[in-house]
Amino acid sequence: MHWFVIILAAFIVFYIILPKLNQAPLEEVAQIIEEGAPFIDVRTSREFSQRSISGSKNFPLNRLREDIQSANFEKDQPIVLFCLSGARSASAQRQLKMLGYTKVMNVGSIGRAQKAYELNKP
Repeated sequence: MHWFVIILAAFIVFYIILPKLNQAPLEEVAQIIEEGAPFIDVRTSREFSQRSISGSKNFPLNRLREDIQSANFEKDQPIVLFCLSGARSASAQRQLKMLGYTKVMNVGSIGRAQKAYELNKP
């Protein structure tokens, strides 16, 4: 039982709490999207086909490196990431930073991404 509690606590910290600490403010995300930053959904293609946000691109986490290189984004260009809960987009943010991208923002969940997208819409 003791190990179960430790594993559960580690899961909560690494997959729920830490990703939320690094999420970008919605107003800032909304402004960057309005200015034309790529709005990237890192969920699977199947998830994207079931529900997506207008203007977003689907770069599944398991193909992120290939897709981002094919897109030819500038390394200092703002990029906005989101997924279902914020965990995959946090992982994607770390990957892109390791590839040299300097302005990568994690908006978190698709719900937060939708709110950011709608902030600048009439």
